[in-house]
Parts: sequence; structure tokens; C-alpha cells
Amino acid sequence: MPVGYAEQHPSWTAGPSTHMPQLPEPLGTLIVSGYITDDILRVGEPFTLESMSDIIARIMAWRALTGSQTQYSSSEAFDEVFCHTLIIDTNDDGQKSTVEDRARTEALIQHMKDIESPELTRTSLPLYLHDKTAIDMLNRVCFGRTIALTRKGYIGLAPMVAKSGDLICLLKGGPVPLVLRRLNDLQWTLGRHCYVDGITSGEAFQESQRVEMDLV
Repeated sequence: MPVGYAEQHPSWTAGPSTHMPQLPEPLGTLIVSGYITDDILRVGEPFTLESMSDIIARIMAWRALTGSQTQYSSSEAFDEVFCHTLIIDTNDDGQKSTVEDRARTEALIQHMKDIESPELTRTSLPLYLHDKTAIDMLNRVCFGRTIALTRKGYIGLAPMVAKSGDLICLLKGGPVPLVLRRLNDLQWTLGRHCYVDGITSGEAFQESQRVEMDLV
């Protein structure tokens, strides 16, 4: 089972301050206050495979899907942000990742790139031996999820049901971004939480553009 973002993070505050959702009569909808920060441009195939060759093939396909850019909006190297996203910037204990944690994941992804073909993993064991902890973390975090590229150029891990056109929303008082799908001008369906580098810690929340949303 995939780990939950809300249970795993130490102190994320994607939607600053507190807010009490409203339950209108009759029941069946939930009125919340939030900011729609972006929409999903494209998503990859979900991470549902666990063999060594499958892991490499899927991760490399995800990187290709995010494009050829080399620098992220935060001025960090894009490949570094991609690696951090795969572990939702946490370590195996559920705490915010350290420099060592990030370096370990980056080294593992580089090792994947160095292997010319996923087929080689059947005869070369070093991938799993390279860092079993990092591989296990990738499996737990990414399983049942997919990579997503947003229209503004952010990347993140989204639920496997996410699709192009879905919205990335920060609910006021919420710890993590959510994927929403618009039904009409007034109503949205609630998806699951997601991790988006550059958004999850509240950097993108804009109080002046906050709106009320009717979730059904």
C-alpha cells in the first residue's frame, strides 16, 4: 500500500492558516476555501510494477515525459527536483529529507541512467545492491501514483487516476495540495492529495485569489 503524504510529512503547510469547511443542507456537498494554483498538462503511466527492469523503465519514462529542461522554477537543477519528487522530499522515517537522503536518491537515479537497457538488470545486480533503502522508498512512495507535469512547469506525484486538465488546488488550512476535477462552473469532484515541488510547503498560496468551492 502506498504511504500517505499527510501521515508522512513532518510540517507541510500547503494551505496556510486554518479554515473550517461548511456542510450545507441538504448534505452531499462540502464548501471549502482554496486557491487553484495550476492545472495538469500531462501525466505518465502509473507506477504499479515492482521488478527491477520495470522500475528503471518507468522512472526513465517519467523523466522523459517531463521534458528536456535543465532548470526548475526554483532555480534548482531539474534532475535534482525530479529525484526529490520521487521520494516526496522525505526520508525513510517520514521526516524531511536531508542532504544525504537527496544525494542517495540522485545517485540511484543516475545509476539507472547509466544502465543502457533495463534488460541488463537481470544479469547485473548492482542496482538493488546500490541502495536497497532508496529502492524500497521509491516502491512505497510511487506505487499507485504517477508523475504529473503542470502547465506552469511544476512536477509532482499525483494519484494514478489523475489526468490532463485536472486542477491542483491548495485548500486553506490543508497540509498538502489536492487534485480536483471541475464538473461545472460551481462544482468540483475531490481527488486525492498530491506532492508538487514548489507548492507543497505553501510557497504558491495566494490569499487574494482564494475562492469558495463546492465539492461533490
